Amino acid sequence: MPVFNIRQFAGMRPVANPDLLQPGEAELAVNCRLVGGDIEPWRSLRPVATLPGGTVRTIYRFGQSSSSEAQYWFQWTTDVDVVKGPIYGDTQERTYWTGDGYPKKTDALMATGASPYPTASYRLGVPAPAQAPTVTVNGAPTNPNDPANSVVYVATYVTAWGEESAPSPASGVATYRPGQTPRVSNLPAALDGSYNVTKVRLYRSNVGSAATQFQFLAEVNLGTAFFDDTVKADALGGVLPTTGWLPPPDTLKGLCLMANGIMAGFDGSEVFFSEPNVPYAWPVRYRQAVDAPVLGIKPFGQSLFVSTARSAFVFTGVDPSQMTQEKLDTSAVCVSKRSMVEMLGGVVYATKDGLRFIGPGGADVLTKEIMSPLDWAAYNPESMSCYNADGRCLVFFDTGSRRGGLCFTFGPNANMTELDFYATAGFYESRALYLVVGNQVMRWDDGATNMTATWRSGPARLPAPVNFACAQVDAGSYPVTFKLYADGVLRHTQSVGSPDPFRLPGGYRARRYQIEVSSGGVVKAVAVATSVAELKEV
Repeated sequence: MPVFNIRQFAGMRPVANPDLLQPGEAELAVNCRLVGGDIEPWRSLRPVATLPGGTVRTIYRFGQSSSSEAQYWFQWTTDVDVVKGPIYGDTQERTYWTGDGYPKKTDALMATGASPYPTASYRLGVPAPAQAPTVTVNGAPTNPNDPANSVVYVATYVTAWGEESAPSPASGVATYRPGQTPRVSNLPAALDGSYNVTKVRLYRSNVGSAATQFQFLAEVNLGTAFFDDTVKADALGGVLPTTGWLPPPDTLKGLCLMANGIMAGFDGSEVFFSEPNVPYAWPVRYRQAVDAPVLGIKPFGQSLFVSTARSAFVFTGVDPSQMTQEKLDTSAVCVSKRSMVEMLGGVVYATKDGLRFIGPGGADVLTKEIMSPLDWAAYNPESMSCYNADGRCLVFFDTGSRRGGLCFTFGPNANMTELDFYATAGFYESRALYLVVGNQVMRWDDGATNMTATWRSGPARLPAPVNFACAQVDAGSYPVTFKLYADGVLRHTQSVGSPDPFRLPGGYRARRYQIEVSSGGVVKAVAVATSVAELKEV
């Protein structure tokens, strides 16, 4: 007589008809780790912090050098992209973000005053002064026959962080002789306090032309009325470095950090790149256009993946002035910005066909052997957000009638399982994934107890109808909830407390059987048979 025996447990494969699943494959697997062939539940989510406010869609842990993971969780109810500054040795942890109004920046002195965090911020970028300085020449020449000097001036703003703007328009040409002193006035006026400008720098040409290079002359406090220039030509400082250094547009989105300290973002159908290691400077000459409004961007290696609703691109380079652009095939288009996640050496993201990978080795649909495009569409990929869970990809979806999660393991033993909770936001660092469930920040797979794992087999089809009389569950701990389905009907439910065989009800025969087990511990094997003797032979 037949025995239905399962000793190797695998994940779900919706692409296959349930009747064609291989032995050990699941029709349903929820909260299952599936390591080494056993059913092992994920550990529960461990509460880390409680967030005030409404539905949180973005979190970021500030103060990453702190040993307390409960402190300083930045939170937003919008889709925000956050980047830690690229400057080595920055003790104030300067941090930048887009997606919450105009682009912003903060540091340890501003961000951590009071919850909700960040407490305060400044605008990212420094606009150039709008007005040219005015120059008048005072005094009489010592000798009217001495050679005259002709010079031109520009001014820049400087913030308390030492960030310097592009220069103002050039002044008129000032011509003077020894004994005379040029006075530079009409210096830049105070800006909106959100820029944190505190100083003005003056630069002077060595010849009377606005086309020449400007060299550092002096730095004065914001609000200074004028500066009398008595600096000799050989005492001027370095050449003005900030020509073309514009602030990002107020509508910049998708902020991320590429190789070589280059930040990237997008606005409309343009991709923006910053000056290397200068997060506040976004020269016009570095911008590149694509064929439609950008949906999202994500860096990997020395490249940047860019997707519009129409096309996908890869930008590559370590110099923002020399970025090359490669257009990908239309199947590579992303359908959800929040699904883009940097992992596996590249970027994983949701397309209409499945979960796709783009990286240095090329591109592939990671889920093509697991799910058909129709199966994938049932989870509403446009709603998806994805997170790296130490090499696995957690995907959260919202179909309108159902919210939940998926867990994908890639590689030779690729599998898919479901999760019985929904996260609205997540943050990954140092091999730890934090998720927002309700108003709680929770650490994935780190609780003191286990989740409950539920696994249901694909149907076992028998050559003739039978009535299985007994069953046995081999588990690492008990109890285990056992269920038996016969021809699609639930025939028996039992809480199993030991590895001993137990009786099943009679009174029916069926040809199509499924076994389901639920447990907070490891399940190694499960079997049903028509007699206890048959179980002993398994």
